Amino acid sequence: MRLLPAMAMALVLAGPPEPVFCQTQPNLPSPTYVVHIPSLRLAEMSPDEKYLAALVVHWPKGVPPTAELQVWDFRRGTLLQAHSLLAPEARPGYPHGTTYLRYTSDGQLLAVYTGGDLLHVLRATDLEEVRTVRIKLHANINAFEVSPTGHRVTVCMSGDIRVYDLDSGQEIRSWRINPYSEFKVSELLQVDSQLDRPGLAWRGDGGALAISVADNLRLRGGGTIYIFDPTSNQASKTFRVPLLPASIAFGTGNNLYVASNTCGGYFTHWTLDLPIFDSTSGRETSKIPAGRVGFRGYMTISANKQILLAHGDREKTTFAGGEDSLSIADEQWQVWDLSAGKLVLILPATSRSAEDYPSLSNSGHFLCANRAQDLEIFSVPMAEK
Repeated sequence: MRLLPAMAMALVLAGPPEPVFCQTQPNLPSPTYVVHIPSLRLAEMSPDEKYLAALVVHWPKGVPPTAELQVWDFRRGTLLQAHSLLAPEARPGYPHGTTYLRYTSDGQLLAVYTGGDLLHVLRATDLEEVRTVRIKLHANINAFEVSPTGHRVTVCMSGDIRVYDLDSGQEIRSWRINPYSEFKVSELLQVDSQLDRPGLAWRGDGGALAISVADNLRLRGGGTIYIFDPTSNQASKTFRVPLLPASIAFGTGNNLYVASNTCGGYFTHWTLDLPIFDSTSGRETSKIPAGRVGFRGYMTISANKQILLAHGDREKTTFAGGEDSLSIADEQWQVWDLSAGKLVLILPATSRSAEDYPSLSNSGHFLCANRAQDLEIFSVPMAEK
């Protein structure tokens, strides 16, 4: 059938139809690769998916800790390079220090933070430290993301957000997002878990930055999403969400996925859907509906926007012993093929520490899971269309 020009243009503007999400439980797979890395803290796969960067931290009793950045050929299980770094600093609420590790999108640089006011920038090919970036630190860093375009990194310290240029080491933008006098972000962020940190996400083209703030502490309270233009000193958009927002991630275009940290319901299991908002209008446009297990706290989407990794569980609040207590069941990691709207892989969730959270490679083809001193790398299956 031949489309008239007006009809063809309408289809282009509408884009592809939203998939119908289906939560059929897949079988638990075996890892494709296992790399034994003693004292592993964090791991990040290179954008070309050939290498693995690993931050190793030793905390021996009675002596100062030591840290080392390593690069591995994960297919062969071979250590290729290593470089000593400043060890993480223990701070209140962060007994093992705060650490972050990211490749830039082109794979040229590694940005490594091990605490204090210095961010280390290393050349990925030989681990030569090309510069340090001095961060204007006034609180623990609780969110850290590298831009999908260019050599820029955003750090969040309570309600203070700063963007740094990794090539020059200069701060290029900053914003403040705590307009609520009764809300003290720092009080929420004393647990070293990504489940208790604000959401921070770059749009795929690098032209927008989103921050989520849980500014209502009441049971099942709401929060605010801030959208920033990296070239402006003002927020270009803010909108409210009905549940306490946690991790956020951009899908295709302006689609923003918003996970929640809202507490479980009383006496009945509370499983949360994963809503999708249009970041330009603030309107909810779709959602991934919860099944027996819902979405809570943390998620991430691969750079190509095809694969979603999300934490899931079932929670309920009871009066055990006459006091409030939270019962958690069926805790797991879910991997979704977004284009097909299908759940393709599940892993048991064995830890709530952010350093043990799985991560996705750029294409979403690999999932890396830190299991004690073994890094397990799973091949993510694609759903049948």
